[in-house]
Amino acid sequence: MNKKNYKVVSKRLTCLTDRDLTNLKRVVAGYLKTQAFITNSILRKITSATYDQAVLFYKAMVKQKVLKKIGINGGTRYVINAQDKNYEHYV
Repeated sequence: MNKKNYKVVSKRLTCLTDRDLTNLKRVVAGYLKTQAFITNSILRKITSATYDQAVLFYKAMVKQKVLKKIGINGGTRYVINAQDKNYEHYV
């Protein structure tokens, strides 16, 4: 997992551009095709996102009902929201 699947373009460590959100969504959708869940640390390993950027991304995806949050603190996992009918279009 040394190769990053996406390089975040935002120069600010606590911000994400619309392009970042779209591309991170694609990376996560692709990851979740073969895995049951994703975490903040996994997202940071497979992309160049910082901790804060990963938190912002997940908040946006939960708000948009793309992902569902399970757990709290260090045990938080994210899964595809079964109600999101457009999931396949992200990949």
